[in-house]
Amino acid sequence: MLEKISWLTYLVSIFAVTLIYYGWVSLTFYRAELAGLLRKGPEKQTSTRQQPTLNTAIIGQTAPEAEMVAGEQDLLFGPGEPDESATGETAEPRQIGEFSEMVGEIKTLIRVMAESAESRENFELLFGLIVQKYPALSATQYRSKIIGFLLAESEGVFPFNLCEEELVELWNDNLKN
Repeated sequence: MLEKISWLTYLVSIFAVTLIYYGWVSLTFYRAELAGLLRKGPEKQTSTRQQPTLNTAIIGQTAPEAEMVAGEQDLLFGPGEPDESATGETAEPRQIGEFSEMVGEIKTLIRVMAESAESRENFELLFGLIVQKYPALSATQYRSKIIGFLLAESEGVFPFNLCEEELVELWNDNLKN
């Protein structure tokens, strides 16, 4: 079928489709400008064109540039002071990243346990795997935060009850293995 169409027919049809498309866009989006162009003519419109003015009542006047308050030597950047946590330990960026990853996995564990109504043994197994994956968090303040988060989020969601002592014991047991 394409062998019956000549190059001339193809080019004429492409030109016609392009002309129709740009005509439609012009009439749809530039109707007012085209009407003004047809009424006044091209010479009259270019001579009466005004520059748009800013309405300063809406955005306000521009302020003059302030002079430099600090010298270049005052703007030196260097390593900041380490953040001190409530326990006086310094939080390493790696530990913060591991903490957020572990909280994400705990959220997934809670969702899976709630949706599937798994047994307590399966919870202990899965929680143990998560604890073994992040051993660096065991001796930090994040451990108590994770246990508190797990207790708060799982309350009324699991088919069994959890307590803090059980989670601490489970955490310790999984670190030994």
